[in-house]
Amino acid sequence: MRQDARGFTLVEVMVSLAVMLILFLAAVPMTISWSNSAKQRDAAGLLQQGLSRAKALALRNPGAVAAGQPSVALCLSGGTISLLRLQPDATFSCTPAAEADLQWSAAVPSAASIKIDGADFHCLALDNRGLPVSVGDCVATSSGTFNVVVGSEDSLDVTLI
Repeated sequence: MRQDARGFTLVEVMVSLAVMLILFLAAVPMTISWSNSAKQRDAAGLLQQGLSRAKALALRNPGAVAAGQPSVALCLSGGTISLLRLQPDATFSCTPAAEADLQWSAAVPSAASIKIDGADFHCLALDNRGLPVSVGDCVATSSGTFNVVVGSEDSLDVTLI
């Protein structure tokens, strides 16, 4: 008398688990890389948007700032990138003096690091012609290229137009 066996043998279950483990181990690094790449593109897009807005606002010069003086500042602080309109003859600070001075802000992914000329980016001030000026701890970049890095991804370059 032979009974029909139902279910899977131990060997079949172990082989199935081994195949699933190999697939899982191969997928984890690809998923991490995909996630880092998405965060990097998001940070670069926000930086490009901030730079474009800063240049447009500097050229409009709503504060009637004199030539050669900073008209706007793009600041990165605490994971937030902010565009500030600067007042004429005011002491420079990346903290808005009034709510009306904050023109735009966005949260940068926490894993993202933004560098310019090899140093961490904190601030960029533009004059009423849209050109970088040196004030406070703001960089007056010579290269005009920002590097956005997340994890082990190659740096993604964003150019100051």
